[in-house]
Amino acid sequence: MDHKTRVAPTRNQEGDRWRKDARVIKTRAALRSALISLLARHDFPDITVAMIVEEANVGYATFFRHFPDQTALLTDIADATISEFMTTMMPTLLSADRVQVTRALVDFIAERTALCRALLIGGGDVVRRDAMARAIAYGSSVPVIFDPDIPLDLAVTHAVNAIFSTVAWWLGPGRGMKRDTFAEMLERLAMAPVRS
Repeated sequence: MDHKTRVAPTRNQEGDRWRKDARVIKTRAALRSALISLLARHDFPDITVAMIVEEANVGYATFFRHFPDQTALLTDIADATISEFMTTMMPTLLSADRVQVTRALVDFIAERTALCRALLIGGGDVVRRDAMARAIAYGSSVPVIFDPDIPLDLAVTHAVNAIFSTVAWWLGPGRGMKRDTFAEMLERLAMAPVRS
């Protein structure tokens, strides 16, 4: 056979590839779930790989086949969370009702308090900057109605920075503030200045 000739995979090879992909998906989901579960009980800097693999019920070496460290896993979760937020919130984001958008955002965050606290406070500057960069990239592609007098990239950057900073305050020193009160404050600080 010519060395340039490609051989189509056999049915067994296709089945093996599918089983391997399914295992990879299942393992990564277990690792994500384990870290999210641990974040409800521990601060992110206190969480070790050993704790994650025990919670996920996978081998220690398995973790490193998927992620180089805990921060990479947290960043992966952040990306998935931002993507989930954008998908879930798209109809609301397209609404001209700033209050409705802000309340939906606050509800989304409140349902993921431990994870958001880890991303914005406990994960450190690198994780926070990475999450903000991803949010800005996603935000730039969403047809939200911003003030036409403000350049789009500036409006998105301001909104994301203001949201992240204000939410970090709410999840830290402002923990006792009620959801509705915080939603009104977030709308005034982050959304009102850039929305038309």
